[in-house]
Amino acid sequence: MIIPIVETKYCVESGPFYKTIPEDGVDPLFIGRMILALLSTCLHGLVIGFHATFPHHPKYDLRWPRRLCLFLHVVTGTLEIVASIAIWFVEDCEYWGYAQGAISIAHALTAAFQIPIVFGQQIIMIPCYSFLVCVKLFLAGLLIAYPCCMMTSLQLYLAHSVYAWVRAGYMVLRMLTLFEGHEYSVSILTAGFINLAGVNPASNVLAVLTVVAYAIFAKLFFSKETFAYQQCENHHTMFEGSYWNNVVAGHHGEGGDDRLRLEQLFHEIDADNDGYITLDEAKDAAVRISNSSMIELMSMYDAKRSVDGKPKTVTFEEFYQLMNIRGAIVTKLEEAQGKKLTDQQKCRLIFDALDLNASGTLSIMELGLILRQFGLPKSEASKVVAMHDTDGDKEIAFDEFYTGFRPLWLFAYTSLKYSMGKRARMVNKVHGRRFFASIVSRQGSLQSLSVVADAVPPTTASKPKR
Repeated sequence: MIIPIVETKYCVESGPFYKTIPEDGVDPLFIGRMILALLSTCLHGLVIGFHATFPHHPKYDLRWPRRLCLFLHVVTGTLEIVASIAIWFVEDCEYWGYAQGAISIAHALTAAFQIPIVFGQQIIMIPCYSFLVCVKLFLAGLLIAYPCCMMTSLQLYLAHSVYAWVRAGYMVLRMLTLFEGHEYSVSILTAGFINLAGVNPASNVLAVLTVVAYAIFAKLFFSKETFAYQQCENHHTMFEGSYWNNVVAGHHGEGGDDRLRLEQLFHEIDADNDGYITLDEAKDAAVRISNSSMIELMSMYDAKRSVDGKPKTVTFEEFYQLMNIRGAIVTKLEEAQGKKLTDQQKCRLIFDALDLNASGTLSIMELGLILRQFGLPKSEASKVVAMHDTDGDKEIAFDEFYTGFRPLWLFAYTSLKYSMGKRARMVNKVHGRRFFASIVSRQGSLQSLSVVADAVPPTTASKPKR
């Protein structure tokens, strides 16, 4: 079996587990699982502290089913951690085994409800999360059937701990700026391979086969647009990814301006070099550069058909206007540096960035753009817009956006400032390294040190230590 049926030598009649050792001893794999469980417990503490300090993502706040599901998910997840640890220290292991199993089932069901809106590349995330939910349900059922089996309880705890490793991996990759734009996808794969190995090493093989099977199914049966969208990275904010970082880098004078970058990108997308981009060309390019917003923007244009019935094509000037949203708000935010913005000014910044045609209102397409980037399906994005469209004109005015979408624009503004600050620090650091390297290359290492020393103001260099 890929996921092992209960190992009876680890089943006991009463607790606590930590005092119960099988007569023939424990195998090295069990010891490895225990070490992994202890590390996971430490990560759980960090993750709980993180979520207690920082607000959750706004996509969970825009509709009551998501808010309710998130609440139940957090409560059952926390209770499962408590039950998984308590069962090792209590006499009545049967009661706590039933509790851990039942709570785990509830937690897995709330996780299943969140699968369609996961971050990362959905073509990888959806099968991975689905596989993990199935593993949890299977192990929870086994634990309810054998409530005093310490091995099954331990395996279920390791499966539950995957998210803690995902969150830890994501934060490490963000700090080290590794796999930029793909942090979630890499984190879930890494966490899965770590923790599923604790369930059974062969589980990783089945997980990979699940991803391959889903990708083949999507290729054969999904529309070209859906298949392309699922290959793009759904980011935590609308201001993440390699394209966003390139735009900010351009505004900080690193490697040319935005127009030149977008002109180069336009020619790469224009496969037949006719000076126009079609929707099909945009879909193919979106997969290559992992930019889901391009699909949404081009779909918006494709909805407007020309009189001869052919799909609408986009010129470079139209493409520049559409794709330079981030560049425009970078400029506006830099102009506001050092000023204390009111909430309405912050909201206006995000509102204007989403108002592509400068109409003074947000259409379902325009607002759906950011919601789709957060991973919400099209149908749900439409429901969110309709819920806050108080006058029924299928447009969201600024006042409606300010009151109804407060979690979204506040989160977007905060994330924007963080992303800009992070990128600016990176650019300054790179420039500093280049400056030092140029000195070394020109003067030699010893001479460069004297140049740097001479550059230090005398009052600073000779300041005595206190």
